[in-house]
Amino acid sequence: MSALAVRHLYAEELPLVEALYPDGRALITRPGFQLTMCWIAATSPYPLTSADTQAVVARTLVEPRSLRYDRARLRAAVIGELIVEPGHYRRQCAEDLLAGVLDFVAGHGVHLALMHVPPGSSPVTEAAIALGFVPAWPYTLVEFDAREAAALPPPMGVYYLLRAIDRADLPALAALYDQRWEGQIRFSRGKGWWRWQISQRAGWIGSVVEPHNGPVRGYWIAPATPSPGVEIAADSPIAALNLVTAAARWHLNAGVDRVRWLLPPDDPLIAHISGQLDLTVSAHYPRQGGWLARVIDARGLIRAIEPEVRARIHARPLSGIDPAHVILRAAEDRLWLATGRREALSLAAHDFVALLFGAIHPHRLASLPGITPEMIALLPVLFPARQVALPALDWL
Repeated sequence: MSALAVRHLYAEELPLVEALYPDGRALITRPGFQLTMCWIAATSPYPLTSADTQAVVARTLVEPRSLRYDRARLRAAVIGELIVEPGHYRRQCAEDLLAGVLDFVAGHGVHLALMHVPPGSSPVTEAAIALGFVPAWPYTLVEFDAREAAALPPPMGVYYLLRAIDRADLPALAALYDQRWEGQIRFSRGKGWWRWQISQRAGWIGSVVEPHNGPVRGYWIAPATPSPGVEIAADSPIAALNLVTAAARWHLNAGVDRVRWLLPPDDPLIAHISGQLDLTVSAHYPRQGGWLARVIDARGLIRAIEPEVRARIHARPLSGIDPAHVILRAAEDRLWLATGRREALSLAAHDFVALLFGAIHPHRLASLPGITPEMIALLPVLFPARQVALPALDWL
């Protein structure tokens, strides 16, 4: 049995957030920090020094977020980096802390937990796998030559004004975000989230493009040093090309010759610039780590998404399958699907997560245990294959 005890951070310990996290000062200014974010600490009952009787040996931040699943809203717990102090960096410590987090969120009506772990083997990755986390979606990259992009002429001879983001731009940024991610799996963002992100978060830069005396038509937000984790949105090819040209010049000024961005292959930006640049689009499916998900409340999750799922089969009826007879049920670790006849399928939790996020291509369905031709036809209608990616501001 582990000697660790998992608890919330005490109120008088909140200043530790500022001291222990690189952006700690910004974190404690985040709107509703003490209400919407939960610090989970693992403490040891054995003194590490003569002055410590309960030293914090592991910690993480957990943030509840509303995840839009098309028109459905899911309650998600986003688990931050699991930090274990030197001398305790072992799988058992990470597993105890993560298990405590899961116990906490299970009592707060959360449908699923999400966490991002750098690819590769680590005690955190091993702990997450042991506790039922599975890969949710891959990393998808678009790459292009910065010099080629920087030399692009203005589209149709139209230059847009490029300037730094101002607080007055936030409604326009929110509208562009909603337009770009409409109908996709995405986090909801409120006005307070946008204000904090732009005015308080350190280490990021941002620009908008707009016609002279016109509205904002696109934005680009990125870490202060070139990184694949960027967020970019534009409402037209002209805005997209102006943003890409400016970003390429910024990369060159930083000594980086090739632009690499984490964007899904179906991102509108790629469609806007694909005829202007040589692009390389790739996907990385890490064997360990990456974006991981775990179902917390399977029954609640099914109730939340069932109207959306049923709308899909009504929109795409299948011969021989009555939509009214399609039955979805969930147990703690399985999804059960039936069509009202003898056709029934029981899916393990990891296959359920993959289906939910569109990570099982129809060609892979035939390898699922107990699958029938009828189910092979039905599942892509209920859970269509898709390219899932979360904007960088939501997870970096």
